[in-house]
Amino acid sequence: MAILNGAYAVVVGGAISRPQQTTARFVKHISDLPSSDITAVGVDLGGTWTRSVLTDMYGNILKSYRQETPKNAASVLACIEKCIEKVIDGKTTAIGIASAGRIDFKNGKVLYASDNLPGWTGTEVKNEIEKEGTGSIYKAINKTKLLNFKIPHPPLPEQQKRAAVLSAVQEAKERPEAVIKATKA
Repeated sequence: MAILNGAYAVVVGGAISRPQQTTARFVKHISDLPSSDITAVGVDLGGTWTRSVLTDMYGNILKSYRQETPKNAASVLACIEKCIEKVIDGKTTAIGIASAGRIDFKNGKVLYASDNLPGWTGTEVKNEIEKEGTGSIYKAINKTKLLNFKIPHPPLPEQQKRAAVLSAVQEAKERPEAVIKATKA
């Protein structure tokens, strides 16, 4: 259920004392995914450092970055964005951000944070980070609607006239090119 809600990996129970076994079981259960060429970014917002890593689907760290955590909410968001930018690649399919405090994980809002980060309570982290996204954050259209989408086009006789004009232009362009080519031979 956690994977369906956006978690990249779920670790419970004896994970702290037996991380190798937990990882091995997790890898076994995701080995049938269609592509092993996907990555995820993880960001850990700490009181002193904010760290980010890029991992493959097996948890191997491909890149990492860290910088000091600022002391106000606006600067923290910029810090998180920079940490993501430093490690993200074109195969990234998920970004996870860990923050202390009480977090509404569905909406990505900080419900409560201590005074270690003044102004962090109430920050809509998900919305702010998504505003910076390009390319991979988009609304989708399903296949049925796409197949039924009507693209306006002129009637067949008009299309044939246009094709004839374009063919004539292409032929006119090719004649001088043929003459030039023949004189060079």
